[in-house]
Amino acid sequence: MEGSCPLLFPSFGEQSGSERGGGYSSQKVGVYRPGADAIDLGYHTLDNNACRTTSSSSSSTPGVSSTPTRQQQQQQQLSQPKHHLVHHVAVNDLCQLDDSLLLRIFSWLDTHDRCSLAQTCRRLWEIAWHPALWREVEVRYPQNATAALNALTRRGCHTCVRRLVLEGATGLPGIFAQLPYLNLTSLVLRHSRRITDANVTSVLDSCAHLRELDLTGCSNVTRACGRTTILQLQSLDLSDCHGVEDSGLMLTLSRMPHLGCLYLRRCSRITDSSLATIASYCANLRQLSVSDCMKVTDFGVRELAARLGPSLRYFSVGKCDRVSDAGLLVVARHCYKLRYLNARGCEALSDSATIALARGCPRMRALDIGKCDIGDATLEALSTGCPNLKKLSLCGCERITDAGLEALAYYVRGLRQLNIGECSRVTWVGYRAVKRVCDEHEYRLTKHLLDGYDAGVRPAKNSSQPLAVVFGLSLHHIIDVDEKNQILTTNCWVTQVWTDHHLKWNASEFAGIRVIRVPYNRVWRPDTILYNNADPQYSSAVINTNVIVSHTGEVVWLSHGIFRSSCDINVEFFPFDEQRCALKWASWTYDGYQLELERQSEQGDMSNYQANGEFHLLDFTAHRNVEYYSCCEEPYPDITYEIRLRRRPMFYVFNLILPCILINGVALLVFYVPSESGEKVTLGISALLSMTVFLMTIRETLPPTEKTPLISLYYGVSICLVSFASGLAVVTLNLHHRGVRGIRVPSIVRSLVLDKLARIVFLNFQEENRSEPTEQFPRRKNNCPLHCKPELPEQHVSPKYVSRKDDSNSSSPSLDLGKEGGLEAHWSRVLGRVHATIERNERRLIEQDRRERTELDWKQVALVSDRALLCVFLLTTIVSTAVILCGSPPTPDASKDG
Repeated sequence: MEGSCPLLFPSFGEQSGSERGGGYSSQKVGVYRPGADAIDLGYHTLDNNACRTTSSSSSSTPGVSSTPTRQQQQQQQLSQPKHHLVHHVAVNDLCQLDDSLLLRIFSWLDTHDRCSLAQTCRRLWEIAWHPALWREVEVRYPQNATAALNALTRRGCHTCVRRLVLEGATGLPGIFAQLPYLNLTSLVLRHSRRITDANVTSVLDSCAHLRELDLTGCSNVTRACGRTTILQLQSLDLSDCHGVEDSGLMLTLSRMPHLGCLYLRRCSRITDSSLATIASYCANLRQLSVSDCMKVTDFGVRELAARLGPSLRYFSVGKCDRVSDAGLLVVARHCYKLRYLNARGCEALSDSATIALARGCPRMRALDIGKCDIGDATLEALSTGCPNLKKLSLCGCERITDAGLEALAYYVRGLRQLNIGECSRVTWVGYRAVKRVCDEHEYRLTKHLLDGYDAGVRPAKNSSQPLAVVFGLSLHHIIDVDEKNQILTTNCWVTQVWTDHHLKWNASEFAGIRVIRVPYNRVWRPDTILYNNADPQYSSAVINTNVIVSHTGEVVWLSHGIFRSSCDINVEFFPFDEQRCALKWASWTYDGYQLELERQSEQGDMSNYQANGEFHLLDFTAHRNVEYYSCCEEPYPDITYEIRLRRRPMFYVFNLILPCILINGVALLVFYVPSESGEKVTLGISALLSMTVFLMTIRETLPPTEKTPLISLYYGVSICLVSFASGLAVVTLNLHHRGVRGIRVPSIVRSLVLDKLARIVFLNFQEENRSEPTEQFPRRKNNCPLHCKPELPEQHVSPKYVSRKDDSNSSSPSLDLGKEGGLEAHWSRVLGRVHATIERNERRLIEQDRRERTELDWKQVALVSDRALLCVFLLTTIVSTAVILCGSPPTPDASKDG
């Protein structure tokens, strides 16, 4: 709701008991918990939830009911301390929950309650040590810091710690020894008085990913960096570091060019020179606090604002009593994007500076000008110049009156927090008037608009004319692309805008309220749905939020949902495929004569798109179509958003294609393995089995469409090549062992294979290895000195060596050597037997040589065949891989991803 301040309080309990005075400063409402947008603003109560949890003393405040409603009771239960859960839930009931619910419960507890609950049973103790619960660790007792870090390291939780709070830490050597093992991005060392400059430098050396460093109250620190390298630190808090001077700050900031937040509260030695240094080195600075730096003057403020004006968002000069109108006038001139300003206690400020701020800083959200010499003129300027003001502190501004508050509340409808403590001229009349204005106008407007309003009637100005509805779709994230079921899951934000003539009003009649929010079910809205929806729980997948109604009758309905739509997945070029998925939106019951659906723009909104890890988003376009259905004669317009995606192929290249290429390479080694090893066929079958397993994996991923995917085709060709290679390996094995059977190599084979093909595949055999018996295998000749015959003529032997024939067979042990006839016959028979034996050996050796020569020739034929097939299959594999994989569409540049 724009322009509503439901409840204001005259005091925020900011002062101590001795400082409180008057009837308006005795109420302490709630407890202040500073947030990111309320730094240094001095508020001590802020919202309605704080009001609802107050004690009975708040009943004395006008307009605050002491009996809460049912909704308030529920909010009180939610706002109670988290440790109450431990005392109201039985441990046995907790143990029956699954781990995810227990982790959720533990995440709600602080460290102390988490440890208490973990000690009740073993299962809860294990859950309490889950690393996800230890992203932020706060050590309550300084002396236990080292032991706590050691415990986290032992349990393996130290790598998940991102923020570590060690307030008042002692035992620094043990702590610093653990820091290199933590991936810290934020480190808080508040009030660690033993911290020195050397310790800070050691911390920065140990924590390479550190982005936030809090050294509040470390009084021994004079500079935060003694290194010469550039740091990535983005936030630095040196509040209450009383030793920090201009020179040390300059050395620190010169090493931190990325610094965006710098807090120097109560650094009493800081002067204008430091502000000039900040302006010189910190070009990206967005937040700066120099509160209670008494030496800061207008000169430093002017220097800072002139240089950092456009980038500065938060600026605090609270209690810098030497800052006056001259400094803040420069701030108003240059810091036009300023959202938070704290000038509390700058008593030299007057209406002229605050009026200039109101006019020069229209984006101001929070302003603290307490204890300043301002009056109602400032409030009137704020009411017109800062319409988005949410927080305002006027504590101690004694010139403020009821009239100024009424003017402020009447125009600044978004005001949520107001501190008017010690404003002596503000009475109960002014307070009640402000509260009445803030509460009543919107209620009266809502009642005026919705009384008698029928949410089922089409709000067209002329019933015969169609109602124009502008439809817009913002793609936030592509959650999943299910190829097998052909479903696209997206996270989208839907925007629908139309004009409801029944919801117009005059803003001047309702305190200037121009925009209100009402529940979506109380006004008419188009029944636009996703036509190609594939989610059976579609109604629960869409989150319907309030509609935003403007005083001109314009209605804006913003909804959010997780949409599952059908998509025709084309896997022909998988994994180098491009997909086009459509999201078709149209009204289900209103035809084109009743509802004119228009697209918001030709391009879908991709400003908040988060990139998907599997697909590039190439384009997101919108088209308006008009269709006629068989059921009806009327036209039905629709808005179709086309999402064009391109798959990131590297995952599949490394997990599917590269293994296939390697298996192909291994399969080619079938022709290189020696035939004697006996492993040629085994290697081919193993490669074939591996490819089959990968092909089955692909089959489980892709849908069974008529088009063969590119990767399946590649695997099919590879399997065929491996199969042929295995079969041909059997043929070459047969050729290798063919010579055992003694079959000679045909002359044509010898000529083609051993003479020609061998030279082509770079295999050269020596000529004697393939010819008739040569020097290596010569024909064996008869080396007998005499050409022996079975019967040798006696005349060729000396008579004295030949015995008598009739005595040749004598059984006498002695042979008469003197008889030449018998000796010659004896030698003739002996030589005949020797000749026969030699002839048999000669024939046997000749046959053996022939067989060995034949075996060698067939082995050479098998070797040449292996080498030739290796070349052929290698060339075939390379060509098929290039043709198939390079036939896919070119991969686009990743920079085009939305």
